[in-house]
Amino acid sequence: MLRKIKVCHITTLHPAQDTRIFHKQCVSLAANGFDVKLIVANQKSETAKGVDIINIHIPKSRKERILKASKIVLQKALEVDAAIYQFHDPELLLVGLKLRKHGKIVIYDAHEDVPMQMLSKPWIPKLIRPISSTAFRQYENRCAAKLSAVIVANPSTVARFKTVNENTIDICNYPILSEFKQNPSWEDREEAVCYIGRIDAARGIHNMIDAISLCQSKFHLAGWFGSDDLKNEVKKSAGWQFTEFHGMLGRGGVQNVLSRSKIGLVTLRPLPNYKLALAVKMFEYMGAGIPIIASNFELWKDIVDRHQCGLIVDPEKPSEIARAIQYLLQNQQEAAEMGLRGQAAVHEIYNWKTQEQKLLQLYERLLERR
Repeated sequence: MLRKIKVCHITTLHPAQDTRIFHKQCVSLAANGFDVKLIVANQKSETAKGVDIINIHIPKSRKERILKASKIVLQKALEVDAAIYQFHDPELLLVGLKLRKHGKIVIYDAHEDVPMQMLSKPWIPKLIRPISSTAFRQYENRCAAKLSAVIVANPSTVARFKTVNENTIDICNYPILSEFKQNPSWEDREEAVCYIGRIDAARGIHNMIDAISLCQSKFHLAGWFGSDDLKNEVKKSAGWQFTEFHGMLGRGGVQNVLSRSKIGLVTLRPLPNYKLALAVKMFEYMGAGIPIIASNFELWKDIVDRHQCGLIVDPEKPSEIARAIQYLLQNQQEAAEMGLRGQAAVHEIYNWKTQEQKLLQLYERLLERR
């Protein structure tokens, strides 16, 4: 019997069962015959869905983390002794380079365009954001150039990394089709709107909750607040009386909220890193068969217009979001047809199976070259 090829994914920032890392990539690799290990920080070691989750203890204080984390991660990674390593956090770039020096195949999975994000981070003083962004971009590019391959979550980022590493591909966060087998009929859904994901000002929570106040529609809100202060502030808003807050949900809980709703909101604010990003929640709403109300970013508008699966709004105008909600709830047949068209697009194009094949092909190419 042939020995399985061992691969190791590493994250010190994400939860062990992160959707992109665990449910999509690691589970897919295990299902296709790889021996998959996943190193995580300060969580629980266990085996789930064919993936061995390995916990390491990393200091939680910023100072100790900077001084000790890389050494701890590298030691455990080398103990695993995999053929391929794929890391998911920018803070692990140096670990990736050291693994490369040990002769390992190393892939950097750049979930976000961090230099672009830094241009709008509130904790970075505004005057030094451009300098910080440029400095990190140069550092990230230098590291990426020395690695075996780079994976990005958004097609818009491919060109940037291609200039330093030709072996760059996009693996998009499209939904897993099997999660949408139990979609109820349109008539069985509530007259409700939903938003699922991280909840913060940049992702438009203030404008969403103000829009809910204006149209007085039931609002399913699921995810995690960026801070307790923000949560307390939002709970004082007039729209909160129409809101059912579900908190953090597992995959089953997410599907339950989607199955109860008739509209999905993805009205992120027009920040540089959002305008060119593919929001996974957009495709999850589409996969669930509900129309979307999306920000008027060119990339998103193209998807919505091409598939006629929702409405485009100015995300900075709560009144415009509210009018879109009212229109869809008052035009039920049109809304249902939008939902079906979006669902068809996910089944044909925007699904994880198409991305799984790209991931497997990349692994095969890298193994052939070693």
